[in-house]
Amino acid sequence: MKKSPKTKSRSNSAPPNRRGGRKVIRVRSRCYFCDKEIEPGEAGEDILVRFLTRRGKIRARSRSGLCTRHQRHLAQAIKRGRNLGTIPYRIVA
Repeated sequence: MKKSPKTKSRSNSAPPNRRGGRKVIRVRSRCYFCDKEIEPGEAGEDILVRFLTRRGKIRARSRSGLCTRHQRHLAQAIKRGRNLGTIPYRIVA
């Protein structure tokens, strides 16, 4: 019985670019809320939705570019908004 040749498996985290490496995603260097001098709880729903993925997940701090303090406050504000019904659980586009 002949064995099939082993193939390299790629992780689905990020597609490779033309040179074979991983795609580099640029992230803001400064916190959005520190720049605007506002708190996530005071921000409108349209601003909070910017930090959600299409599936409705809260973006990670490494992707959103927020500082630790504002990332925590953002998560609480989004969860409150979901409970109140002002922020959708899933973004339909």
